Amino acid sequence: DMAAFIAAAVFGAGVGGTIGYWIGRRAGYPAARRFGARIGLTERRLLAGQYLFANHGGKIVLFGRFFAVLRTLAALLAGLNVMPWKRFIAIQTVACIVWALIYGVTAYVFGNRIMHIAGPVGAALLAALVVGLIVFGVFLHRHGERIEQIAALRERQARRHRHGVAREHVPR
Repeated sequence: DMAAFIAAAVFGAGVGGTIGYWIGRRAGYPAARRFGARIGLTERRLLAGQYLFANHGGKIVLFGRFFAVLRTLAALLAGLNVMPWKRFIAIQTVACIVWALIYGVTAYVFGNRIMHIAGPVGAALLAALVVGLIVFGVFLHRHGERIEQIAALRERQARRHRHGVAREHVPR
């Protein structure tokens, strides 16, 4: 039954994502703080990751569901970057439902015919992923320092705000 298949896919993807989130939250963040400097993951870069997840984490979790490697890493990174639990679950649930529906309905409608187009489509998607990763790498190389500075400034502001000190101007 197609509905049972899609429900099982949603459930499995949701459980897997939740486990990945909690591994990132409980073990990943403390390990990154403790050992991250050894691989260039400084405190500023951790803050930058948290800043990016605070501003774009939903997109990362949602679109990550559709790419094999990111499917696993998005939830782990969401936990590592301390994405709020309720926000993660809401976006993860929507992503799992959309992902399972698209893949399930596509498999059902095209059945055996999918094997004839899977090779070229898979190659095109892989090429798009590689190009996307290169573009993302170039973006981080060009803007990483600025993102780290903004994240560090926001962290200082948050500390000052908690202690009742006036705020600095944050560049956009």
